[in-house]
Amino acid sequence: EKAEEEARYCHHCESNVNNNAVHCNICHKCIEGYDHHCKWLNNCIGKKNYQLFFDTLVSLNLFLVSQSAVLIGIIVAFFVGWDDGQTSSTEQRAKDWFGANQPHVVIGFNIGFLTIDLIAALLI
Repeated sequence: EKAEEEARYCHHCESNVNNNAVHCNICHKCIEGYDHHCKWLNNCIGKKNYQLFFDTLVSLNLFLVSQSAVLIGIIVAFFVGWDDGQTSSTEQRAKDWFGANQPHVVIGFNIGFLTIDLIAALLI
């Protein structure tokens, strides 16, 4: 009798589902413990895969933080230098590091990548 109370019929799926299942109109299936449909993974997040979804978000954020730290380190090293701590000519450092005559282009690429990473982190 308790099993009958816990089950209900979904007219979209045309099957019996648990009471805590919700039908997703994007996936066209019922998800137990439905949280949301993730457009980035193109999958519903529910009871069975919530921990994997959370682990994915944590690892992605750790990657973005480490990549941002490396880019910030490169920008600082570009202006200050690695060993002597003295500020050097950015034009000379751009020529030494990248063979570029315009250091603002090099710094622009680094800041651009950092900005893209941060926007991606905010969207997720």
